[in-house]
Amino acid sequence: MNSSKKGVILVSFGSVAQSYKMPDLMKKKFLEAFAQFPEITFLWKYEKDEDNIAHGYDNVITGNWLPQTDLLAHPKMLAFISHGGANSVMEASYAGVPLLCIPLMGDQYRNAQMAEYRKIATIVQKPQILEGKLTGAIKKIVDGDRIGLTSSPKANPQILIQSSSMGANYKPQIRFQVPFGGSRSAQSRSRASGPIPNPQGLYSIPQDRAAETPSHKGDLQDPSILKAEPRAPESKLRSDST
Repeated sequence: MNSSKKGVILVSFGSVAQSYKMPDLMKKKFLEAFAQFPEITFLWKYEKDEDNIAHGYDNVITGNWLPQTDLLAHPKMLAFISHGGANSVMEASYAGVPLLCIPLMGDQYRNAQMAEYRKIATIVQKPQILEGKLTGAIKKIVDGDRIGLTSSPKANPQILIQSSSMGANYKPQIRFQVPFGGSRSAQSRSRASGPIPNPQGLYSIPQDRAAETPSHKGDLQDPSILKAEPRAPESKLRSDST
């Protein structure tokens, strides 16, 4: 990482949506985008070494497992291309690393929108990858355009837990981690939700919907709902319950 001229971008879509299961065209679009930034090294969590996916791309390094937390803490880390999973958003935010989120399912859409609203992420939808929009999104996030990450949320952890699906899972861990330097044991409860029947389908784009973006923004059209509700003092809560 230290030898990278401009810096490093981490690419990982978690343990369920494995990168090797992407359609070949989507893989090609990723590699074409990475090639536009020869001074940046892309570390891609790609689970099949035998595919030799990075052959001919000098600035792309793959590995079937990457120490995500440690990499995000490295001073040369420029950005994190992620699916927007709760753990990934949390870890990147804690490390002060901007996110480029490509949500694939479930609460990832809301997590990504939450991070975008807080100006620590930009979002690219799956159809936009095939439209060649990935290069522009990477340029925006590397140049700092529209993201505006001014300080590490390590100093302001409230932005990670206000009114999001991550909040209930992480509040106790954040309160421990921020004063005492963090814990690698923090995990989203979604980890226990069971396997996805067809992980390969997470990357698919139906032909009749290729130009559409998911309609998961309905509950976020009013940005005010992202603001945390004031919490009553515990003494007041106790008196009300008696």
